[in-house]
This record gives sequence, C-alpha cells and structure tokens, in this order.
Amino acid sequence: MRHRVSAATTGLLLTGALVVGVAVSGCTVPTAEDRNNAGGTTGTHQPGDGDSAATPSAGVPGGQHAATITDKQANALQRSWQQFVNRHPKADMSMALLPVGAQKGAAPLELGFAPRIAGGEALRVPIALAAVEKSGGDGDVGGDLVTALNANDARAAARLWASLGTPQQAAQATMRALRQGGDTTTRVQTQYPLRSEWLPVNQVRFAAGLACLPSAEYIRASMTASSPSQQFGFGGYSQAQFSNAWVETQGAQGPQGAQGKQGAQNTRGAQKQSTQKQSVTTVRQMVIMDMGKAGFAALSLTARTPDGTRAGAEKLLTAMAHWLMSQAANVPAGRCL
Repeated sequence: MRHRVSAATTGLLLTGALVVGVAVSGCTVPTAEDRNNAGGTTGTHQPGDGDSAATPSAGVPGGQHAATITDKQANALQRSWQQFVNRHPKADMSMALLPVGAQKGAAPLELGFAPRIAGGEALRVPIALAAVEKSGGDGDVGGDLVTALNANDARAAARLWASLGTPQQAAQATMRALRQGGDTTTRVQTQYPLRSEWLPVNQVRFAAGLACLPSAEYIRASMTASSPSQQFGFGGYSQAQFSNAWVETQGAQGPQGAQGKQGAQNTRGAQKQSTQKQSVTTVRQMVIMDMGKAGFAALSLTARTPDGTRAGAEKLLTAMAHWLMSQAANVPAGRCL
C-alpha cells in the first residue's frame, strides 16, 4: 500500500499557507505524469518527502475537448461490474463515475442501484468549501479544515458550519458551494446538515467540479492526506483524493429500494424491540482519482453488507476500489477545461 501524507503535517502546511492557495488561479491537482514531468513528487509519497501541499501546483493544462464516456468504456465496465457483483450476491453496492472535464450536465455512468440516503460526513467538503470562500482565504480556517476532512472531527466541522453564520445562512452558503462544484439539485438542511440527502449522481458531479476549483486546492490536499483509519476503499491509493461517510439507517431502505426494507409486517412492539438488530451502516466514499495519462475520474461509491456492519462495508468498498483499478483502461477520465 502506498504511503500518504500525515494529517499533522498537512495541518501545519494548510494553516500557514491557505491564503496563498486560494489566491492562486487555475490550480488543479496534477496527474502522476504531470508530477513526473515537473520533477515533483510521484504517485508514491514517502515519509519525509517535501510536501506538495506546501507550494500549490500550477495545475494540469486545460483539456482541448470536453471529456466523455464512450460506449466502449461503458459497456466494458458494465459487463465487468456484473461479474464483480455476482461474487457478492447479498451485498448492496453502487458506483457513479464521471470524467473530470466533462461537459456541463453530462450524465454520469451509474453502476448498481444507488440508495437515497444522507450524505453524512462527506457533506463536510462543501461546507469547508463555503467556509474557505467566506473567509477570503483566512488561514484561521486551515486547522479546522484539515481535522474536519482528514480526521472526520465533528467539532472542527461544527466550527466551519458556525463560521458561515446562522443555520439558514450556513445552509445557503453550502448549497452555493455545491452549485459551484456542479451539483445543481441537492438541498441542505439547516438543523442537521449531514442528514441532507445527497444522491451519488449529484455527489459525483460535485466531485468532478471540485477537482477544477482554484479555491479548493487545500481542500483537495486535506482529502489526500487521510488518517490511517480512513484508508479503505480508494484510501489505499496515494493518487486518490477522497471523503468518507458512514450512514446508519433503521429498517434499511438501501440500494435495492423497497427490497431493502426490514420487518414491514412486524407489530409495533416487535419493531421497537428489534430496532438495534435492524440498524445497518452504509459506507460512502467520494473520490477524485488520478488515472495517469488519461487524467482524472470522479467517483461516488456506496456499500452495505448483509451483516450491516461498518467494517464489512469498508472491506467491500476496498474490493470495489481494487475492481475499478483492475479496469483502469476503461475508466473514463479527463482534465479541467
């Protein structure tokens, strides 16, 4: 497994350098090829190496044409996905893919049956983006940004949310950040923002847009430097920028829709007694993946195992990541326009 930048290191870098990062225009994360050509860090980050977050990259060149998902790519991935799903017949999982640099409004490739559930901790990413935009690049945001996104720290995330004003103002600012990234649909709750429904198809559009936002340079950096407990799914790949979420549901209406409901015929007393048994965890992951020469791919994954456990879903997400990387030649990817 490739090494990652530590959370502590990134925190120090971001706190001191956030002002510079927001002011730099045209910054996007470079591909592995671009880093090699520039003499910078490679896809494998060794402890003690100079950190790319210290000096914002000039970014990848803008693509000449909008990235697309070809029929050949879609058909190949759909066939292979079905084979992968057949090896996990009792699991619920989905994956949405969209190349970075796709034309505005382009339809993502959807694999599996996506659930209609909350965005969970991943919604801290647009909250952080809104906080950075509101601060005008104030370095005081840096420490909370790192711990909220890197270590899923609830208190740091709450401070970012509070920095946006009243709950109504915070929700509006977060929705503006979502729109800025390309998600034109998601609505954010004022009282419990992380419970807001965030469909994978909307999340992947936001991720694709986030890859190209100059003001998101250090948000992407903190998504890259994840703590060890976060390194499942695409977290094992140093060229991935990602955000995790764990969504608990009672009675579990999951990716299979109505088929995911549990105990519909139970009496009210029996339902109350078995509430804990019916609580299941769906693990989500939002990803910006460096695919090398092809550019970047945005991904939104969901996973839930029959036992409903967090550990089981995280393990399944890791298997999903390995599957996709085994299909790298068919993954639609692109560069910022």
